[in-house]
Amino acid sequence: MLTLQDASGYWRASMYRDNVKFATMVHQLAAEEFLQLDTDDKKTVDHIDTNRKNNDVSNLRMATKREQVIYQEK
Repeated sequence: MLTLQDASGYWRASMYRDNVKFATMVHQLAAEEFLQLDTDDKKTVDHIDTNRKNNDVSNLRMATKREQVIYQEK
């Protein structure tokens, strides 16, 4: 697995499955694997402390884009 930080500040991971390379965001992978949270069209993984580098599972939750904006304005 290779990780790198993208221009937006998110950590991305590149991996191989059945000899096919795929990439995903680390926070999304953590939410799906450790919290069993499914991402969908309405909700995405949110960093509770708004720090895109903090991918600790205790800092991740599912939220709509609107919920994320409301939370960040507080």
